[in-house]
Amino acid sequence: MRYGRIWLLLGVGLFSFYAVYAINRRDYKKNSKPMELTSSAFKDGDKIPVEYTCDSVETVISPPLTWLNAPAETRSFVLTCVDIDAPHGKFVHWIVFNIPATTTSFLENARIAEMGIMQGLNGWHKLGYGGMCPLLGRHRYVFKIYALDTLLVDLDSRAKYSNILNAIHGHILASASLMGWYEKSVVRKTSIEVGD
Repeated sequence: MRYGRIWLLLGVGLFSFYAVYAINRRDYKKNSKPMELTSSAFKDGDKIPVEYTCDSVETVISPPLTWLNAPAETRSFVLTCVDIDAPHGKFVHWIVFNIPATTTSFLENARIAEMGIMQGLNGWHKLGYGGMCPLLGRHRYVFKIYALDTLLVDLDSRAKYSNILNAIHGHILASASLMGWYEKSVVRKTSIEVGD
């Protein structure tokens, strides 16, 4: 009889513990906000301004970006920009990784190298940001930020998009994306248009 009461008390205690845990977890998920990625230069679904494309009259620059509501456990961020309408599959315009967890934005024309942050190879096999340059029609470009629970210590500046995707697998805490589109007003043949 005495052991029966002990087991009963233990059962009630465990039930109460898990009930409180479930309620707290539910409230945490309910109150936590989804991660966001925005730009002061264009809104999600809008046309990307010409200064961030190959049609810029000056040097092509990267757009300003801000990300919010990353999980507290975040150790680093990865940022990518990909043309999802490129004729031969996705075409990569920008890869930035091992962004410090304390960083929540990039200014326009961000000096990534000067910030000590790593960049990978874009679709032209070059480091840094490459402006939008669709050969024909309207293309959609997706900027995506990933919050990771780790640093990508095994990657260097030779990292390609596939290397990044493989490295972040299983380490993504949260992510957010921003999509913009661009369409050339005049079709012209340049070497940069071979990719997208």
